[in-house]
Amino acid sequence: MNIEDRDGLERKLARILGRLLAAQMGRLLELLGDPPNISNLPINFWGDAGTEMAGVLRPFLESLYVESAKQMMDNVGIGVDWALVNENAAEWASRHSFELVTGINNTSRNTLQRAVSRYFADGQTIGELTSRLSRSFGPVRAEMIAITEVTRAATEGEREFLAELVSDGVEMIPIWQTSNDERVCPICGPRYNKPIEDGQYPPAHVRCRCWVNHEIAELRQ
Repeated sequence: MNIEDRDGLERKLARILGRLLAAQMGRLLELLGDPPNISNLPINFWGDAGTEMAGVLRPFLESLYVESAKQMMDNVGIGVDWALVNENAAEWASRHSFELVTGINNTSRNTLQRAVSRYFADGQTIGELTSRLSRSFGPVRAEMIAITEVTRAATEGEREFLAELVSDGVEMIPIWQTSNDERVCPICGPRYNKPIEDGQYPPAHVRCRCWVNHEIAELRQ
C-alpha cells in the first residue's frame, strides 16, 4: 500500500541528507585548500563521514520500516510477532544504511576526483570548483536519494510483515502499483497492477515512488 504522508517523509529525509552533504562539502573544501590537493584529505575522511551519515540515516530508515509494517498490519487486520519485526527492522536498517552510505561516498569521491582534475585541466578558479561540487552535494541529489530510500524502507517493512504472515500460513500476492499517469516511467508502467513474480520490488530505479498492494491468494484466484 502507499505509505501515509509520503511527501512529508521525503522532505524530511531530503533535509537531513541535504545538511549532511552540505557539511561534508564544506569540510572537503576546507581540507583541500586553494589550489585543491586531494592528498590533504585525512585517510579516514570518508570513513568518518560515512559513520556520521549512517548514524543519522539508520534510525530514520528503521522507524519508517516499522511504521510501514504497522500500517500493513492495520490494513490486513492480522497480528504477527512484533518483537521479531522490530528486531529485523533494526538489523535491516543497520545493514542497509551502511550499504547506502558506502554508495553515496563512493559517488562523492569519484565526483571530487573528476572535479579537481577538471579544475587543473581547465584552469578553473576555486569558485568554479565549488560550483561544480555543489551540483553533487546539493539539494537535488539529497532529494533523489530521499525519494528512492523512502520507497525502499516502506517496501521492506511491508515485506517483513508479509514474511511473518507466510510463516503463519497466510499467503498474499504482491501487486505492483504506480500513479498510472503520464509521468510513470517505461520501467514501472508495464508492471502496473500486475503480480510481482520476479522478485523485483520498488524501488525499480532512482526516484521510484511506486508501491505494492497485497491480495489474499484465495481471493485473487
